[in-house]
Amino acid sequence: MGSVKIKGLNKESFEVLKLGELIGVGKSCVFGLGKIEVKGLE
Repeated sequence: MGSVKIKGLNKESFEVLKLGELIGVGKSCVFGLGKIEVKGLE
């Protein structure tokens, strides 16, 4: 659907986003929507 690129993210924030990816915190995740995918910390 869409994508967001975040630059300058610290390690702690990256870990929080990664946790959100694992537990499914996106909007309407109960319906299979709102999935987030977090890629490597640069």
